[in-house]
This record gives sequence, structure tokens and C-alpha cells, in this order.
Amino acid sequence: MLPRNFSGSIIKEFEQCLHKWSRWKLSLLGKITVLKSFAVPKHIYPLTVLHNPDQNCINKIKKLMFQFLWDNKPEKISRENIIQDYCHGGLKMLDIDKFIQS
Repeated sequence: MLPRNFSGSIIKEFEQCLHKWSRWKLSLLGKITVLKSFAVPKHIYPLTVLHNPDQNCINKIKKLMFQFLWDNKPEKISRENIIQDYCHGGLKMLDIDKFIQS
């Protein structure tokens, strides 16, 4: 059985990882690469196999991802557009909902 605060620990670790990377002056594509290569892979197993996270946990992770992406400023490109492929004008940002479902 999993601990009750399992989702909270995932969010805290995710937040700490993003905080470490936020010290660097990265481009938008660099930040997307960090999210895809370092932040999300650490939590793939717990999010997809061990536990079905509640929607609040998923929403908090999405919020943290986009705050990291935009340096806690208002979003300049809509989430729907930034998730799109390059050929459709997007930047291939990770769609965490579809990622967890797959």
C-alpha cells in the first residue's frame, strides 16, 4: 500500500527539480527539453504504474510545468498551441494528460 501523501511527495520532488533548473537562463526550447528529459522522467513510474494520481495532483504538475516554462509570468503562447508539433506551429511541449493516459 502506498503512503497517503504520495502525490504530495511527487509534487515536492518535481518542484525541487524545476527549482534547480530555474537558476539557469534557458531558452523556451531548452526549458521544454529539461521538462522532457529530467523533470518528468523521474516521475513516470509513480505516475503511470504505482498510483493513479488524482486530478488535483496532475493539475498541480501542469501548473508547475508552465510556471517553469514562463518564469512565473503570464503565458505568451496558449497551452494548446505550444503542445502542437513543429509543423503545426507548436514547440512539442509535453501534454502530461495524454502522457499519463498512454
